[in-house]
Amino acid sequence: MLLPPAPVPTGWADQQQITLIAMFNKLNRLFRPATPLAQNPRDNIAPIASPCPVTAGLDAAPFPVRARPARDLRGGWHAYTARLEQMKKELNAWVKGGQEGENRKEAKQRIIACFLERKTELSLKRLQLKALPDCLGNLTSLTALYLDDNRLTELPQGIGKLTALESLRVAHNHLTELPEWTGKLTSLKKLYLDHNHLKELPERLGELTALAVLHVDDNQLTKLPERLGELTSLDELFVKNNQLKELPEYIGKLPSLKKLSVDGNPLTFLSEEIRNMRAFLKMNWYRSESQKMAFDQLLSSLPFTRPAGR
Repeated sequence: MLLPPAPVPTGWADQQQITLIAMFNKLNRLFRPATPLAQNPRDNIAPIASPCPVTAGLDAAPFPVRARPARDLRGGWHAYTARLEQMKKELNAWVKGGQEGENRKEAKQRIIACFLERKTELSLKRLQLKALPDCLGNLTSLTALYLDDNRLTELPQGIGKLTALESLRVAHNHLTELPEWTGKLTSLKKLYLDHNHLKELPERLGELTALAVLHVDDNQLTKLPERLGELTSLDELFVKNNQLKELPEYIGKLPSLKKLSVDGNPLTFLSEEIRNMRAFLKMNWYRSESQKMAFDQLLSSLPFTRPAGR
């Protein structure tokens, strides 16, 4: 509201009154919204009247200030609580459908706490889980998700919504395939899939241009996807103990690769380019003397080129 126009000054006291009125009206104009708010008696006050004639010239260009209606804040809060209630409902049903040995109650508590506190890390390791709830997709603040040492046979599609995720650990589970939506996790830098039952990897892994670490040891891979050659940031590639008979040529051309482990595969040949890679040779530093001797014998028995007829 504005004060009424001041009388024509007749003395020092009147001049002080005019000054106070001018300051009051200027503050009113400064803090009113640039766009008139919809009339709602619960949210907004009545529109502000035009400035007092005495002070109209003091603020010809008021500062633009955008005000957010209270109902917008309240609407955001309602959306948040509605999503929380929906998550609780889904998690309760998920817990109810659990099997013997699964610690789904503990998992539920951790998921809810992660949502409420907007945590960046969530660990559901060693809870013997056979399945995960799709509502994990609501944890959009996550940068690290640890699912190691469970009994998972698949991953829920909701994880594909976690576009801020930088580290995903799903080692020591029972995964038989990796979903195509994994390619949506474009912030991913570390992916651990060792000790599962994977027979192949999706080509869309090549879209994870930030990926620096890929561990797929102890699976059942018979080949590597061609698009892995697009991972120019890849620093570590561990493919030990799979069923690989050959390594793609692009491995020798990955510019950032520093560690390459291929032990325990039925390789039929190994190119000279890969043999001489620093990333390949460096892995000998981590082997015992007996392991080094066995690996040297394997290398000496492998031809440099693909055998005829293969």
